[in-house]
Amino acid sequence: MNECTYKNYDELPLMLNVVQVAAVLGIYGDLFASVVKRQCGIKDYGTIFPGHGGILDRCDSLIYPLAFTWLLFCFKIWIFA
Repeated sequence: MNECTYKNYDELPLMLNVVQVAAVLGIYGDLFASVVKRQCGIKDYGTIFPGHGGILDRCDSLIYPLAFTWLLFCFKIWIFA
């Protein structure tokens, strides 16, 4: 049987908050990239993936969540202990 061995649920509310913040920051990262593209007057960031807008269009929603995760790592917050 597949049994979970991690039984410490004390940090579960904090982990859920971090996940919620990362999800919202992902939306803001995508919107930020869209605003930059509109102000520059371009449709796609590249042509590597035809019809998909380029590599940055595929991962622009990671801009803010990765920065958030990096800050957690730099300040040695519990998630990387």
